[in-house]
Amino acid sequence: MNPVFGASIYNWKLTSNAPGVAVLTAQTTASYATFTNLTPGVTYTVSCSVVGAAGPGDPSQSASQMAV
Repeated sequence: MNPVFGASIYNWKLTSNAPGVAVLTAQTTASYATFTNLTPGVTYTVSCSVVGAAGPGDPSQSASQMAV
């Protein structure tokens, strides 16, 4: 994701429709996050929202990718 002007925190959420796969979250000060130990063959969906001086923003459009 491109950096957001004025953002101080990025809140990430990684979800999957696969049964038994936990929702993963991360909070960073960078415009990227790394999620490890994903299950191969499972499709994950990630979204991000930012927090800045004006308060929290809306979540981003989500994107999906299968882990290999």
